[in-house]
Amino acid sequence: MYKDNYQKKSMFCCVSTLMLINTLTMFCYAKTHLRNNKINILAARRSHNEVVSVEFTPRRDRYYVTKGQPSGQISAGKNFIKVEAGRKNSKEVEKKFKSWTGSSNKHIMVKVYPKKLNFAMEGTLTIQLHDKKKHTNTVGVFKNIDFAQGHSGTINKWFVGGINCTRKKPSAPLVGYSVGMPIQCKDEQKRPWCFSIATLSTSTMRVKQKACVHKILD
Repeated sequence: MYKDNYQKKSMFCCVSTLMLINTLTMFCYAKTHLRNNKINILAARRSHNEVVSVEFTPRRDRYYVTKGQPSGQISAGKNFIKVEAGRKNSKEVEKKFKSWTGSSNKHIMVKVYPKKLNFAMEGTLTIQLHDKKKHTNTVGVFKNIDFAQGHSGTINKWFVGGINCTRKKPSAPLVGYSVGMPIQCKDEQKRPWCFSIATLSTSTMRVKQKACVHKILD
């Protein structure tokens, strides 16, 4: 009987240990797993345009991920940018993003810099818009554009800015837009483009080849 109890206790300890190891392994995997982080880039809804191509060329010295987190490729598709990176946030990444955007909140979509970020990158963004009415294309090339991602709980938040961008105050109150504001960025030809994200909990940025006026684009 003593032997049976000993065997049961030993088996229980082994099972408990395996469960603990499995839990710790899953926790570490979640903390260091390489994720696909995608931000969609679409034309303003109330326009006759559509985004037909997006390119993003990151600067080699300006792609920063939280220390200890994995990082992979940065790629672009027809209407999105995808970043392979872990999602653990840190103050160090926020400091990089802040320095790249001139340490001034007038160059980003929010009034207050996020306290921590998962990753940040800077590079050249190229957007091609097609006017479905005029059947013409417009290409905008933006140097020193910065993208960053943070998170609050399970919600991933994107932040966009750059030294050639200026945050604009809408002319009317915006429902569901209490944190972010549109930014106006100049392309290489000095033309104004308006970028906006309706709420920071979404992963879609709307664009329009016009100055930022009136309402948001999303």
